[in-house]
Amino acid sequence: MVNIRAAVVDEAPKDRIMDIIVDLHLHWLNSVKDIEKSQELKENIKAEYVINTFIFTIDAMEHRYKCFERYVTHMYHAISFEEQNLMQADLEIIEEMNRHVTHFLLRKQKCFLNYMDDIEYQLKLNELFEELLNWLDNVIDKLVLELTELINVYTPHFSDELTKNLKQIFDEVHHSDNPSNQKFISDLKKKGTEIDTMLHSNPIHNLEMSKVKEKIRILIDRIKRLESENSSAITGLLNKKSLLEKRLFSLQNLTTEGLDEHNTFGNRIFNHLLPVQYRERLVSRLCYLWDIAIFKERSRKSIISILSANEVKEEFTDELGTFILDEHSRKLYKKKNDDTLYQINENNELVPLTDDLHHIYFYDECGRYYMDPTLSKRIYKAHATASEYVINSSGMLVKVREEQDGIVYCYDNYGRYYINEDGKRIYREAGSASEYEYDGFGNLVRLQSQATIFQPCPDYTHASEECEYLKRTVGTALRECVADCVLYQPVDPVKYLAARLVKFRENVEMKEKLEREKKELNIARDLKAAQERATAKPPPASLSDIGAEDDSSDINLHNYKSATSDASVPIK
Repeated sequence: MVNIRAAVVDEAPKDRIMDIIVDLHLHWLNSVKDIEKSQELKENIKAEYVINTFIFTIDAMEHRYKCFERYVTHMYHAISFEEQNLMQADLEIIEEMNRHVTHFLLRKQKCFLNYMDDIEYQLKLNELFEELLNWLDNVIDKLVLELTELINVYTPHFSDELTKNLKQIFDEVHHSDNPSNQKFISDLKKKGTEIDTMLHSNPIHNLEMSKVKEKIRILIDRIKRLESENSSAITGLLNKKSLLEKRLFSLQNLTTEGLDEHNTFGNRIFNHLLPVQYRERLVSRLCYLWDIAIFKERSRKSIISILSANEVKEEFTDELGTFILDEHSRKLYKKKNDDTLYQINENNELVPLTDDLHHIYFYDECGRYYMDPTLSKRIYKAHATASEYVINSSGMLVKVREEQDGIVYCYDNYGRYYINEDGKRIYREAGSASEYEYDGFGNLVRLQSQATIFQPCPDYTHASEECEYLKRTVGTALRECVADCVLYQPVDPVKYLAARLVKFRENVEMKEKLEREKKELNIARDLKAAQERATAKPPPASLSDIGAEDDSSDINLHNYKSATSDASVPIK
C-alpha cells in the first residue's frame, strides 16, 4: 500500500506501477497459500499459542504506532507544509486502524479464553482461519478497485472487466467434467455455500452475519453453563438460539436477484475458495488485463504464468533463451551444458544469479537491488562489496550504506555514521578523522578532532602566503558571518551568507566613516579654540596685581637703582 501511494504521488513510470500491481496479486496468492498451510497444521496449534499471538500482535502494533508518532514529531519542522499535512493524515489513519484492530483482537482473545473443550476450540480456530481468508479477499478487492480510480487506464469500465473474471472462472469450474472440480462443487454444497455468495460481496450483509454468529456462540456458552444447574431458563435460550439460526440461514441463502434489486452487493474480484490452479489462472488473467489497461497494448514484460510456474518448473522461451519463473517471479535463464542460472540485468543482458544467504537480488533500469523488509524500499547494490543506495522522492540515487576499512557506515539526515561498541551513532565524514555525536537537540557535538590524531602538516610557502592573505583580507568577515549562519540556520544558507557579507562590509564602511568624521570634528574643534585664544584681548591689571609683582620685573625701578648706586654719597 505504501509503495502504491508513493508511485501514484511521484507519478512513477508505467513499468514501476505495473510491477507493484503484479506484486499485489502475488501477495494475495501467496498469503492464501500460507494461511491454508497453517490451517492444515491446526491440530498442532495450542490455545495458548493463539492467545499469545493476539497479545504479541497488539503490542507490536502499539510499538509501531509509537515509533511512527515519534518519527513524525522529530521530522515535523524539517519538512514542507504539504508533507506535514500528509504525515499528520497518515498518523491519524494509523491511530484509527490501531484502535479498531486492537478492539477486534481483544474480542477474539476473549473468545478463545472462554472455550469449553477441544472440540469447541477447533471450531473457533476454523472460524478464525475462514474469517482471516475472507478479510484478505475483501481488503485486496477494495484496494484493487481503488487503484482503478487512481491510475489512468485506457480501458473503459475497467472495474467491470476485472470482476467478470471471477464469474468466468467459476463457470469453468462448475461446467468442468474434471473429478477434482466436481468434488470442489460438492464440498461447497455440503458447507452450504452458494456460488452467488462467492461472486458478490456486501460489507453490511457480512457484518450482520458475523454478529448473528457471535450471538449464537454466546447463547451456546450460556446453555452449556446452565445445563449443569438444571435451570428453567434453558428453554428460553434454546428458542432464542433457534430463531437466530433461522435468521442466519436466511442471510446465507439470499438470492442474487433480490440483492441486485437493492443494489447493495458489489462484485468480487478475488476469492480464496477457488482451487489452487484456478486461483493462479484468475491472477494471470487479472495481470493481463492490467497490462493492457496501463500500456494500451501488451507490454514487452511477459506475465506468462507469473504464479506457480516455480512449483511445476514449467519452461518458457523468449528472444533471450529458455527460462523458468521462480517463487519470486524472476525469469531465470538456462544455457546448454551449463548449470548456472542467469537473469536479465539493467542492460537487458544475461548475468549469473548472485543471490546470497541474506538477500534475493532483482534488476530494474537502475541496476541490481534487493528489497529491505524494514524500510520497504529497493536497496541498490552493484556487487557484494559495493555501497548501497535508495531512490529518493526526486528520483535520484542516494547512498545509505557503505563499508570502508572494515567499518560499516550508514547515512541519515545528519550525515555518515557508524555504530560504536555502546550502540551509539558516531558521525564521521569521508576522508576525515573528526568524530561527532548527536546530542538530542539537533546538534552534532565533536568527540575528537583530526588534530588529535595526526601531526600538523608541514609548512608550505605558497600555502602559508595564501592563508595569511585570506586571514588578513577576509578572515574577520568570514568568521563573523559564518558564525551567524550556524547560529540562525537559515533556509537558504548561501543567500543568507552572501547578504551577511554585504551587510558586514556596509557596517565596516559606516564605522570607518564615523571614526573619520569624529577625528575631523576633533581637529576642527582644536583649531577653533586656538584661534579664539589668539584673538582674545588681555584683561586690565589691578593695583593689587601690580603690588604683588616682583620688583625684578619693573625696568624703571631697576634703572633707578643702578643710577643712585653710582652717585650716591654717604650721609653723615
